[in-house]
Order: sequence, then structure tokens, then C-alpha cells
Amino acid sequence: MSIEKLIKNAKFLIFDFDGTIANTSPLHEAAFQRIFKPLKISINYYQIAGKSTKEAIIHILKKNNLKLDTSEINKLIIKKQSLVREEIKYSSTFQTIPYVTDFIKKAYELYPLAIASSGSRKTVELALKRLDLIDFFSYTLCCEDVKKAKPSPEIFLKIIDLAKFNREEALIFEDSNEGIKASNAAKIPVINITLNPYNVLLTKLVNINGIA
Repeated sequence: MSIEKLIKNAKFLIFDFDGTIANTSPLHEAAFQRIFKPLKISINYYQIAGKSTKEAIIHILKKNNLKLDTSEINKLIIKKQSLVREEIKYSSTFQTIPYVTDFIKKAYELYPLAIASSGSRKTVELALKRLDLIDFFSYTLCCEDVKKAKPSPEIFLKIIDLAKFNREEALIFEDSNEGIKASNAAKIPVINITLNPYNVLLTKLVNINGIA
């Protein structure tokens, strides 16, 4: 289905956060590198992008044949999340994906909007507040709200149920392979924003709805 038809058919828009709304990938990558440096482990962030912090850490440990107990894993999770939150609070380079703010503000006039993120609620809400975007979203689900993170479809199925929409009425915006796999598994239409940038999507949104 074309992008135009996906937007025209949609009644409820669902956004991932990391890499889809904010350019947080460098922050997460740097934080993972720092927590694993004492263990002499380097990471390939592309392989864990879109995963929750816990699942990313478990993936990295398994790949490097390293076993840690639950308390040690929890310490890594807390340290990594703390590093990212500090950067979100104070970094002058923390910013949105180009044109996403314009797209969200225009879409807000037409649809209810939601966040479905594998990030932690504290981190996602902190970032949304820093970017002055938190008030545009009627629903937010994060890693604490589901048993299985993406690529499981759980978070997307849960949020459409919460908002009382069906699969065909929803439209997901994602950037990672994990998120796109989750969208496909949920059988909900998805737009990959790495292939369809927001300036193009904004023009299509305006033209389809006949708004200025």
C-alpha cells in the first residue's frame, strides 16, 4: 500500500521514540560502550537498536559468552539508563529527528497520537518534556508496560486496545528493524521513517487532508 493510502486510512498514529522522534541513538550507544568498557566488551549498536535496555544487555552478554547474575545485570541497566538521562537533561546536542516536531503538531490536529517505546518510561517522558512534545500524546506505553519488548508485537496490540482502535485504523512510525518486525507481527501498517523522512510525510499529510 502506498504511503498516501496508509496516511489516508489512518485514524490513530503510534510513534516509536528512540530514533523515530528523537536522535537518541548516539546517547544510547555511548552509554552502552561506557558500561561495557570495564568488561572489555565493544558493541555494535546496530545489532541492539530497538531493544529494551535489559534485552540489549542480555544479548551483548550472551554474544560475548559472559554470564552475570541478576543483581549485576540490574546494576548495568541502572547505570546505562542514568548515563542516558544525564545526557538528555544537559546535552546541547540532544534534538529531534528533522521535521518530526512539525509533523507531530500537524498530525495532532487530525488524529489521537501515542508513543509505544522499548525505552523506560522515566527516560522517554524526560526526553519528551525536554523537547516540549509530551502534551501531544494521549497514550504512552514503555518497556515496563509489557512482558516482551519489540520485536514482540505486544506493545502495539496493547496500545490499540487501550485506545480502542483496530489494526486497520492504526499507523505506526518506526526506524529500527526490531520495531518494524513488531509492527508486522502485530499486522498493523507501518512507515519506516528512515526511508520516508518527515518533511516528505508532512507534505503528504497536508495534501491528503487539505490543510495548510
